[in-house]
Amino acid sequence: MAVLFLVDDVDRSIFTFSPLGDGTWHFSRISTFHRENQKEKFVIRQVPLEGEIRWVVEDQTGGKARIIGTTKEPGNGPMYQGRPSPVRGRWKLWGCPFTLTDMMRHEPPLECPFSAEVPFASMHYREEGTVAYLQVTMWPNPITDETLEELLDVMRKILVNLARRPEMVLLIRSDGRNTSSSPAWKHVRRFLAFIQQEVGTETVLVGRGSAIILVPSGLLSRALIGIVQFVQRILPAPYPQTIVSSTEEADQFLAELAMESREASAALLKTVAAQAEANVEADSCFTPRADSSKGRSGYLGNMVAEATRKWGDSATASTTWHTADVATASERAPFVTPSEPDENEPTLVPGGDELEGMQRLGRHGDWFFCSC
Repeated sequence: MAVLFLVDDVDRSIFTFSPLGDGTWHFSRISTFHRENQKEKFVIRQVPLEGEIRWVVEDQTGGKARIIGTTKEPGNGPMYQGRPSPVRGRWKLWGCPFTLTDMMRHEPPLECPFSAEVPFASMHYREEGTVAYLQVTMWPNPITDETLEELLDVMRKILVNLARRPEMVLLIRSDGRNTSSSPAWKHVRRFLAFIQQEVGTETVLVGRGSAIILVPSGLLSRALIGIVQFVQRILPAPYPQTIVSSTEEADQFLAELAMESREASAALLKTVAAQAEANVEADSCFTPRADSSKGRSGYLGNMVAEATRKWGDSATASTTWHTADVATASERAPFVTPSEPDENEPTLVPGGDELEGMQRLGRHGDWFFCSC
């Protein structure tokens, strides 16, 4: 029970929490870059609340302590290293229903590799073990409202699927050397709104790096670099970014991030496999794979073995980009029936802003949204 998973009952995005050894668990499904910048410092711990000791999720970003979530019921989970652990089951975070469990659920991946094409850009997506790669290539055709939405829909499908798979991360390489015009400001604003308001949570959970290829020669290239830098200032990414002038530089930048991510994912899978082998109490909201004769532990053990076989020597793992075979991305799996929210229960986000029906964490980046 060392690792806990806080699952959004609506979107099924998974937040991973790891023990600190002092009776608290910290939000660990986040890039090293973001953590070192002291962003999204969420901690599960016990505090006095309403006359009793309750488990809460506390936002400690910036040295402050603000309760953003709590359990539906009081109590404790199983003992861990001589201390009580957080109670499993129903929680409420940012006013939305979540479930805390110590079992890592399985979400089917998208059918990949696959490609998506619109007149102004092409996307190629593939997965190598626990690292997903998205390659975006811009073409010399104008961006329209309709074609931009088509591309964003593909990005949304990728991010949503990866956010439901806690072992997965995403690296992005964008090549703008072939474009012939700067995007209109309405399209820049639409992209910002998409990242900030529609896939902010998923971006934090899975994003681990981005490399943009642009050659700073001529007015157009300089204008594009200026737009990229503007976007980066307005909405700083929760992962490392770079602007380079060649494919080789981009691949090298992403290769180093892939190595770090594979090591972290391998450690997570081994920990979860050990938890399953020890017959940790399973959360009732999730069931074993129906097609697995070996049960949870056998499935997780196979994942670890496969990851070790393919990516054990992460330093030699290739991150060379290739053109993916064209395939159709599978539709999202049906939603798990969410827990029914208690209409009489108060929202535990003091001063939280409400935006288009979603509870929002209103601070740096405004990354986290809950679509309940």
